[in-house]
Amino acid sequence: MRRGLKMIAAAGAILVALPLLKDAQGGPSLWHRAEARQRNAGIEEALAPRAPYQAGLMPVRRSTVNDHEMRAFARFRVEALVLSRHDYRFDRTAGFSSTDLALGWGPMSTPARVEEVEISQARRFYYWRPKPGAQLSARQIRTSSANMHLVLQSAAQREALKQIGKGDLVVIEGYLVDVEAPSGMRWRSSRTRNDAGAGACEIILVETIRRVAPEVEKAV
Repeated sequence: MRRGLKMIAAAGAILVALPLLKDAQGGPSLWHRAEARQRNAGIEEALAPRAPYQAGLMPVRRSTVNDHEMRAFARFRVEALVLSRHDYRFDRTAGFSSTDLALGWGPMSTPARVEEVEISQARRFYYWRPKPGAQLSARQIRTSSANMHLVLQSAAQREALKQIGKGDLVVIEGYLVDVEAPSGMRWRSSRTRNDAGAGACEIILVETIRRVAPEVEKAV
């Protein structure tokens, strides 16, 4: 009898733990990531071949998100492979932008090539390093990927983002913005895809965000 109770308790603990089996950095479950990894395995072509679209705005458009002023200077659209995701809760920008996506397009949206690059995120930066034998050059990696800070405006956008993680193909449309906080702190978005280091991340005031299913044939 006691053994049976222990088995029931263990089963209950597993059921309770299932919703908690999330990426330590937020986003979809571990099963979601495993499915994406299996889906992308062996793909030797770019899932998002085109570079992000950007068109300047004149005059600059202004809006407010959680008391932070958004100065939109360009329309922006990106279709890309999610290389990594990191959620932030306690830094000074988390009040209006709590998630960063490291995104890749062109050669950095080819799953077989991405597997040859070590990728991580921390402190609002995206870090990469080619593994020994990697086919992509440092320049290709730098100009075909970026860390992007997302500023969401609705519950629907937040719900959509919950389903997006590493290995997914996403489409994001909105505006590139510079941000000013009530305290006077300013956060400036990148203007180009060719920069690197501090200030090279895009800040996107999101209008739409969605996960899409790529239609490709795997190499055999």
